[in-house]
Amino acid sequence: MARKGRKKGDKIYRGAYQYFQGDTIFGEEEFEVFRNNKREVFHFVSEINSRVVTGEFLIINIEYIINFKFVPISAIIDKAMGNDRVQERYDYDLNENLLTYHFITKEGSQTHNMHTKHTFHISTPCISSSILFILSKKFNSTATNFYNIISCENHWDYVEPPSVKNAMLQKISSTTEMIPIGGATVEAIHYKLWQEKTNYNFNKKKKKKDDAPPTLKIYLSKYMAIPYIVDTGSGLFYKVKYLNNLSDSE
Repeated sequence: MARKGRKKGDKIYRGAYQYFQGDTIFGEEEFEVFRNNKREVFHFVSEINSRVVTGEFLIINIEYIINFKFVPISAIIDKAMGNDRVQERYDYDLNENLLTYHFITKEGSQTHNMHTKHTFHISTPCISSSILFILSKKFNSTATNFYNIISCENHWDYVEPPSVKNAMLQKISSTTEMIPIGGATVEAIHYKLWQEKTNYNFNKKKKKKDDAPPTLKIYLSKYMAIPYIVDTGSGLFYKVKYLNNLSDSE
């Protein structure tokens, strides 16, 4: 799966997901994770194959690089469907705290620069690297952390520059839960993720259900914050098909 080019490092994990809409599988994701001690980075390489509502096949290739301090260095998203081709690219300059975004099509390109602090995460369509931001900070006494997620809604046309969204992640239990995966039982930690809504407290006993922001139910593995399950609660469900640990260190 890894693209040709310079060596990405030692392969430490590989796996796959199935994407569900209700009981129907509409897509799959395969991924590999590399550790490069010389460059001091982790390299996530993912490929998504799915069928959209029009019946066409959508292929998305993602490369996501973070350093050993879990700061995003680069993210490349290549999308192909029929004759359409789009590349989104994020490059982060650590010295200048400058994130550069490129949106590239056969008609041309758009570029946007934004200054940001080191504690941020770049949102991409894949599941395998979607919760990497959890590695950037420890949980406080409330078991809830705040994160800056950089994302945009550019699909086949450039409509907006990336912007910062505020997300909250809450650890539901301090102990692991046993969940069934591929005929086996694995240990996972249960989290809840939602976009920040001012003054909303999930721990408050009396609260209006309609006021609650949409939440994701997440079960994380102990391997580089790779999820076992992401459940949107609205019918979309992502579940690991297999996850292989190729490293001797864990």
